[in-house]
Amino acid sequence: MKIITYDAFNRMSGRDMDRVVQFLNREIESYSDSEAAILKSVQYAVKDRAGLGGYVFEMFDGPETIGVAVVNRTGMEDYMPDNILVYLAIKKEVQKNGYGRQLLSYALEHCEGEVMLHITKDNPALTFFEKVGFRTQYQEMYLEKSETN
Repeated sequence: MKIITYDAFNRMSGRDMDRVVQFLNREIESYSDSEAAILKSVQYAVKDRAGLGGYVFEMFDGPETIGVAVVNRTGMEDYMPDNILVYLAIKKEVQKNGYGRQLLSYALEHCEGEVMLHITKDNPALTFFEKVGFRTQYQEMYLEKSETN
């Protein structure tokens, strides 16, 4: 088992980025964003896009990717957590073997400050995050603006 950390100093190649984006899109499925949105988050994490950066953690079993986590820095540490865990995915065939907990622990060790995440109430991963110590602190609300507003 090996985990590679990508950030502003340990850069991702275009091939690495494509592999990670496709992995996340495939493994998260119905809870995933578009590939374009995933790519933006990855680019932000490794500072290929303007922003504060963050980390991409890729877990391997031999040559095969079996897990990915993406953490973005928020820049709001005075009033919100310092980091947001944007994506965490483990290959379906190896889920329930502790890899998710191992990858999350590794990611949290590398992030300075608090970490938040956004997750829908019906996402089956909610139980996992509660078991590892995440708790609901805020109720989040959205106002979607239409062209007519």
